[in-house]
Amino acid sequence: MRRQFLAGWGVAFACSLLAPGGLVAGADALGTEPPSAAAEMSGPDADLLAQITTWSRDAFSAADDVPLDEDLRLAATRLGRQQVARLRSLWPEWIAQERQHAGSRGLRGRELTELIFNRALNEMGLWFVDTAGPEQDALWLTLARAPTACQYVPSWPFARLIAMVQAVPREDRPALLAAAEAALLRWGTRRASLPQRPPAAALEAADKAIGQLRAGLQTAAQPMTPYLAGMLFVRDRASGGPDRWERCAKSQWWLTSQLADAAADRAMAVAVFRHARLFDIQDFVPAPYLAKVEPPNPGKTTPGYPRVANFFRVEGSTTVLSELDAQGRLLAAQVVDRKIQVPGVRDNPPVAFEGVFDAATLDYAKRRSYVGTTATKVRTELVWKLSGDDDAAR
Repeated sequence: MRRQFLAGWGVAFACSLLAPGGLVAGADALGTEPPSAAAEMSGPDADLLAQITTWSRDAFSAADDVPLDEDLRLAATRLGRQQVARLRSLWPEWIAQERQHAGSRGLRGRELTELIFNRALNEMGLWFVDTAGPEQDALWLTLARAPTACQYVPSWPFARLIAMVQAVPREDRPALLAAAEAALLRWGTRRASLPQRPPAAALEAADKAIGQLRAGLQTAAQPMTPYLAGMLFVRDRASGGPDRWERCAKSQWWLTSQLADAAADRAMAVAVFRHARLFDIQDFVPAPYLAKVEPPNPGKTTPGYPRVANFFRVEGSTTVLSELDAQGRLLAAQVVDRKIQVPGVRDNPPVAFEGVFDAATLDYAKRRSYVGTTATKVRTELVWKLSGDDDAAR
């Protein structure tokens, strides 16, 4: 047996892995009824359940390094413990469902671990973007517009939310915590009315406005705080992408800018804010795995399989819309459709994984030739399919 750590936000999720294949010899076919959750709590599954429970305790703990008011810390601790207790009964149900879906009670090891982990990550993503309606959106607006909402941005989403609640007046906190609890109760359920992902243009609008500011052009956006402006315009950005604080502050700035316009779609503004603050699934991939890249191949015309997508075994298709000038030169490109499948994620959209192919898709649109194309808009579908043999780096 070997051990692999799926690290997220600096927190390790220890996964016990068997040899490739993940099936125990002599596994019997399932009957019509899945095994009971109680039956899954003993035997070979005990180690996996213990590890997942440890992960959930970390995921739903208030950050120790955030100075919370004592009453808020107590409320957050109670809320987190309640969620861990719910999940402790939910994990065995998920294990039983995966075995039922696979048609084998002997499903264990790496394959089972990855299925449960993928589903848990997606549930975290759903919790980020789900909404119970206008009243809850109004609470999010109270949260998002608090001046110090992005002062502390802990690693885990739950702790991040609690840190934002600290930024609002005490009288608003009970309603915000109640809304968070209502959303946590939906873990493991089908979200029948999940808001659709905002269009690419809406999600990219903030970066477009920043590009205009860099070029010295005027925008309708609200003034930035001096610190955010310094982060975006002074600091050398060549070494990597934005950090958590910057993503939070930038999304808050853009939400404020949108709400300053009386004609703005408030529901869309909130949806963009939620998605802009969605964690990066890449944070859950070990750095050594991401560091292993394919050797350069100048003759290769198709895009390489993104390492993050390979790690989570994501497949599917993306459609990119390329806008061209009269000479066939690329003016702009955006991903306009995604149809992806993630092992372990069913019944709900794979919101935590939706963007895993976007960068490679846009890179392909920029590098491909449009010679001979007479149209000014070209739609191209890229199909992403993992090869049958296991990736050597994995």
